[in-house]
Amino acid sequence: MLDVVRMFLEDCPIRVEAIRAAVEDADAARIRATAHTLKGSAGYLSARFVVDAAAALEMMGLEGRIAEAAAGFERLTAAVAQLIPELRSWLNSVQAD
Repeated sequence: MLDVVRMFLEDCPIRVEAIRAAVEDADAARIRATAHTLKGSAGYLSARFVVDAAAALEMMGLEGRIAEAAAGFERLTAAVAQLIPELRSWLNSVQAD
C-alpha cells in the first residue's frame, strides 16, 4: 500500500495538470482519456470522491460536453485537494512507526 500511495502522490499532480490543459484546450478526447487515467489511479485507493469527479469529467469528454468541463475540473481539484493531505498524513504516520 505504501508504494501505491507514493506513486499516486507523485502521479496525481501530473494527471491533474494534464486534465487542466485539456479543459483549457477544449479537447474532449484528452479530457476523457486523462480523467479516465486519474479515475483508475484513485480507484486503487478507494478514493470515491476523486473517482466520482474524474468519472464525471470522463463522461463530459466522451459526450463532448466541453461547456461543463471547467466546473467538472473545479470539482475534481477540490476532491484532490482533500485527498492529498489525507494521504500524506497517513504516509507520514506509517513511516514514523
